Amino acid sequence: MVENETQKQTEQEISNPINLSILPMTSTVKVYGPPNSAAVSRVLACLLEKDVQFQLIPINLVRGEQKKPDYLKLQPFGQVPVFQDESITLFGNSYILLNFSLFPK
Repeated sequence: MVENETQKQTEQEISNPINLSILPMTSTVKVYGPPNSAAVSRVLACLLEKDVQFQLIPINLVRGEQKKPDYLKLQPFGQVPVFQDESITLFGNSYILLNFSLFPK
């Protein structure tokens, strides 16, 4: 019985490495992309380290949501992640990370 509960918990951690239920959902900062993407995970780790409140907008790559017109308005190449706040939209995790590396913790 205990082994089954441990296995279920481990499976949940693998499928959802970041507990999205604890992330604030009222901020103006948005990150678009699948949470299990390496590029998106790097951006999320940076935002968590800098204590930036954000909202993760999941993009399902299997369903092709990154190629839909609304998403292509944000990122014309249909790639993830995209970072958006009130004043700027950035795409490409290296540009997003560079933007936050300029600010102290």
